[in-house]
Amino acid sequence: MTIVSGDAAFIAAAAVVDDGPAEVTAEAAPTGAPGIPAGIGISASQAEIVEGDDGAQQVSFTVYRTGDLSEAFGVAYRIGGTADAEDYTGPASGSLEFAPGEASVAVTLDITGDGRVEANETLSVSFEVTSGPTPVLISSTASVTIVNDDLAPVVPPLNPIEGTGGSDLVHGTDGADLINGLGGRFDKLFGLDGADVFVFGGEAQDGARDRDIIMDYEVGIDSILLTDGATVGAIRDTNAGAVIFLEGDGDAIYVRGADIDPDTLTIVTDDLPSAERRKGVSLCLSELSFTLLQ
Repeated sequence: MTIVSGDAAFIAAAAVVDDGPAEVTAEAAPTGAPGIPAGIGISASQAEIVEGDDGAQQVSFTVYRTGDLSEAFGVAYRIGGTADAEDYTGPASGSLEFAPGEASVAVTLDITGDGRVEANETLSVSFEVTSGPTPVLISSTASVTIVNDDLAPVVPPLNPIEGTGGSDLVHGTDGADLINGLGGRFDKLFGLDGADVFVFGGEAQDGARDRDIIMDYEVGIDSILLTDGATVGAIRDTNAGAVIFLEGDGDAIYVRGADIDPDTLTIVTDDLPSAERRKGVSLCLSELSFTLLQ
């Protein structure tokens, strides 16, 4: 915490400190204005601060007095706003003591940078007088907006490609494809280039033991989407990659490609029925793809 003694001119000049340990700084105490009723308020060093990707920046909230400064008194403060402990470091509450003649005391917090995509957040400090004479209240809360500077990844549109109820040979494109073999016991699925999503779901509940094959899965690029309640029972290594056994009627998804093992597969789930997906094909694709890119 930085504690500063000064007058109103100090308050207007408060600024962000980039780094370094908290300091205690003292200035010559002003004489104040005896006979003029004391006032008290709080101000922030700035209206907003850009969060940054790492490290920490400091922001200050200054509780100040005006008028008659001849008596000592104390205040209790608390931190509020939408920011939480991951966004800043510092005490959630505390107390400040004004000595006779002291015009201002500052609470300094460290804003923590990160790489998360999130909404802008607010950090506020409010206070109440706990001891000494009752001053005229100028303001009791000050806020700073923590501006998010991280951008969501650009999500390419997914091209929907479907097979039939029989055994299909399905080829994707060189772009990002949403590939669904549908029914059929021995579908062979080629995603080709692009960040492809291979969909499996309703066929896992149809009573048939399907054996579908993803022929060219790309680790770190492609993903497998399980829908309609399909869940993984087990994943095992094979000579050519891995096999995913689904719970239910014994369906299996064979996955072939370079560097494939149970730990390198990206498997996600959603709860949108296949029929709904075929109608709109949007599937909240931007949300799904964003999840896959995290």
